[in-house]
Amino acid sequence: MLALAGAQTPARLPLVLVFLVVVPALAVAGTFCATDRLAKVVVAGSAALVIDLVVAEAMILTGGWSPRTGLIALALVSVLIVAARLLAAR
Repeated sequence: MLALAGAQTPARLPLVLVFLVVVPALAVAGTFCATDRLAKVVVAGSAALVIDLVVAEAMILTGGWSPRTGLIALALVSVLIVAARLLAAR
């Protein structure tokens, strides 16, 4: 929210970095059942980095690079992953 609002604060960078990793990781972590907690953390973290890179690459290829747009796109992709999981659970 700080980045979207354009707030200039020392906490902005660490919070954005946490958002970039945690939001997609949580979205992916709920999609599979793993008995091993470490395996779930590693797979979710790796998937989060892949999602971040795919969103950034798509933005660069389309010429729409913007940090704010990237955060919105990342949040949208994460919401779509959670929505797909919820629809599949029905």
